[in-house]
Amino acid sequence: GLKEGDPYPAMPEDGYGWEKLFSERMCRHFNEDFGLTTRIARYHNVYGPHGTWDGGRLKQLMSNLLSNAAQHGARAGAIRIGLVGDPHDVLVTENNHGSPIPQDSVRTIFDPLVRAGPNDGPRPTGSMGLGLYICRQIAAAHSGEISVDSSIEDGTTFTVKLPKQPQAEAGKSLHL
Repeated sequence: GLKEGDPYPAMPEDGYGWEKLFSERMCRHFNEDFGLTTRIARYHNVYGPHGTWDGGRLKQLMSNLLSNAAQHGARAGAIRIGLVGDPHDVLVTENNHGSPIPQDSVRTIFDPLVRAGPNDGPRPTGSMGLGLYICRQIAAAHSGEISVDSSIEDGTTFTVKLPKQPQAEAGKSLHL
């Protein structure tokens, strides 16, 4: 498990430079292929009183959520990310508009090999239906949870709740 004394991210390895370049390239891809204006936010505090998490896995979780929003949300719509915390938990939300997820699909959308909801426009899918399943596994590995609400009025909102002090089983390695 991760500990406060672990060297990363205080002593980043060479991969950090590649991560930065890849993030910038991915943002360029979203702009060129989907017409989305993007911004990069970097999360460095993955230890200590603000929370103890596997930063690489949380980046994967966010990448999966953002990719789904770009693929399934309204082509000209905004993707909004929210982050709030209290003394015990952190809530991360991702909201976008477009065709809502059918209510009968909401129950199974985090299951493996499930694809739900239409695309709003001719965008490449290439999906195997694993992204949201992986998000659920990452949240669970941190003693957290993920949920979704979807309606025409409010759009689709994914909420990830992560405790700042994970339970003992959260320190186990996550193998995907």
